[in-house]
Amino acid sequence: MEDKLDIDVIGWFLGVLHSLNALLSDYSLIFTAAVVPIATFLVNRSTQRRLRESSIATEVSRMRHIWLNELRAEMSEFGKLALLGDKSRTEDIAKIYNAIFLRLNREDKHFLELHRICKRCLNDINSGRAHGADNPDNPYHDYMDISRKILKEEWERIKDDLKSGSV
Repeated sequence: MEDKLDIDVIGWFLGVLHSLNALLSDYSLIFTAAVVPIATFLVNRSTQRRLRESSIATEVSRMRHIWLNELRAEMSEFGKLALLGDKSRTEDIAKIYNAIFLRLNREDKHFLELHRICKRCLNDINSGRAHGADNPDNPYHDYMDISRKILKEEWERIKDDLKSGSV
């Protein structure tokens, strides 16, 4: 009985395959005409999405690069003014100080250290304690060290984002 059942199932399956084969051969042009445009649409849609994501990542990286260059210029100007210690330029110093800290995220790991060092620079300028560039007590040296760290880390972040294509 079991052999008869197996033969019946095999016979049924072969009949289904034969019917599918006949159907596909009779309607292969219709099947191809229906499947190819759908597949083309799906591939194009996926490609457009990847191109759009890549374009967005590139634009964000370009904007970050501009941001980094502006931060570098502001940090450089603050460093110059801190080194000169010119008390008559306190308004310029305050403006640059504010511009730097408006660009940075309070959660960044070097934010508080940079803030502390800048305050030391400002206090020295306001108190008239002008240190020479060669003086190891001059907070300018600490300021330049932390500025380099921040700029380097931001540059590495931009490069990593460009490599990975993410933002």
